[in-house]
Amino acid sequence: IDIRTDTRIFSDPTTGDDAHAIAETPNGKEIWIGNRDSGTIEIRNGRSPTYDVIEVIDLSDAKHGLGSGIHKPDLFGFSPNGKAFYSILREPDNMVIKIDVATRTVVGSRFMGGEPHGLRVRALSN
Repeated sequence: IDIRTDTRIFSDPTTGDDAHAIAETPNGKEIWIGNRDSGTIEIRNGRSPTYDVIEVIDLSDAKHGLGSGIHKPDLFGFSPNGKAFYSILREPDNMVIKIDVATRTVVGSRFMGGEPHGLRVRALSN
């Protein structure tokens, strides 16, 4: 939604199932959409009126090191500098993952226990 005009600017169907979260890179060049039941993160052009799909990250791909099965991206956000993307993975994973935005690869994970339902990414000052 364009908050200046209160109009919808994007409503296309996603490439996966159960689109559950959406975030824009800090520079506005990309839109990332988490498809929870597909275990994918869809990346779209953030500057085009058509918002074309650029890439789809399949979290079950062995290069991410998460193992087989569907890994369900839920809520997420970008680091303030836009270099990292953090996502909660719902059951059975119950973890937070870190994706390097440049390489589109999971570079870290941390088991959270329980079933996390929120995530906030912020810059810390010294």
